[in-house]
Amino acid sequence: MPSLTMSTNIKTTSLANANVAAVGELSDVHINPAGIGMAHTVEIIPILSSFGINGRMTGANLSTDVGRLAIALTARKMDTGGRVDVGFGQPQLLNYYVKNESILNGAVAYSITDKFRLGLGINYIRNERKYFRSATEIHEGMSFDFGLILEMEEFENNSVRLKPSFGFSLTDFGKGIRYNRYKTNDPLPTTLRLGASLDFETTNEIYDQKLIRISLLSGISKIIARQELKENSAGDTVWTAMNPFKALFNSWDTFHWREAFFSQKGKAILAEQIWLQGAFEVKVLETFALRMGYEKAAKRENLLSKITFGAGIDLYYLNIDYAWLNYVNDYSAEDYSYELGHHLQLTARIPLDGHKPDSILNHLFK
Repeated sequence: MPSLTMSTNIKTTSLANANVAAVGELSDVHINPAGIGMAHTVEIIPILSSFGINGRMTGANLSTDVGRLAIALTARKMDTGGRVDVGFGQPQLLNYYVKNESILNGAVAYSITDKFRLGLGINYIRNERKYFRSATEIHEGMSFDFGLILEMEEFENNSVRLKPSFGFSLTDFGKGIRYNRYKTNDPLPTTLRLGASLDFETTNEIYDQKLIRISLLSGISKIIARQELKENSAGDTVWTAMNPFKALFNSWDTFHWREAFFSQKGKAILAEQIWLQGAFEVKVLETFALRMGYEKAAKRENLLSKITFGAGIDLYYLNIDYAWLNYVNDYSAEDYSYELGHHLQLTARIPLDGHKPDSILNHLFK
């Protein structure tokens, strides 16, 4: 279900989804809801992207963080311009398009202590699809996101400050909905994530801005999605989405799949079902950022392994972020991928505390 797996945060794209333990400016509502929000600030992010021949995604993200509570709202719609099949043998769980999808997401995060945050997200999913020549069908569903982030005590030595943190999230947990199967439900792309980050920050300042900050981010993830044979309302025995609680406990053994009208079979042991993510960001004068990331996909989705590059300019009131992404392996459906290529995003920020924000602009144009 691409709308659920497609990032609406270009920083996440440039960091190869490694920011499960990040809080604030590097966080992403759908990677870990516990990390959302910048302190005393409203962020507004328009969403506009294109893919394939006629595909596009539009929407907006709004988030704010006041005191111990952070709130985020996201609305997005993906229109494929028609059904796009990536063909047999491709990882359809992540790359099968219907006519259009709409997602409404609400998330809240609460700081239990200064170092421990919990997050909860709720997603409303609506898709329109056709099966052969039937009339357009509308299917709806709900999913839930859970997360936590633990920030450790800072360590300062001479002119360097170190800040480690750890994160956990379970996203898109819920009952399956009908997507690309006839008269049966598909499992949601439920994903379990674990990660850690480490920030190196100099205490030296120029223009009242920290000279340099380096963020190292890492993560591992696993798709928690299973099907089972059941009898549907018509009395037919079909493969259908497993109950999400049952799938949560039954997704840790060898994974089997069949392709191309069941003529090809494959399997992956648990170790081969794990995705690995790693990334870093270098930020100079709290303004100019360079990013790079790598994500190694699991065996079944190996063609989705990717390398990413990114850059950003943070002027507080306006944040400009760029990302470029490419698959590491040869990929036959490149023309239809929503991820490949160049991405640009603008973020508007509005301070809530009544104080003029401190940025490099204060010194360059005073």
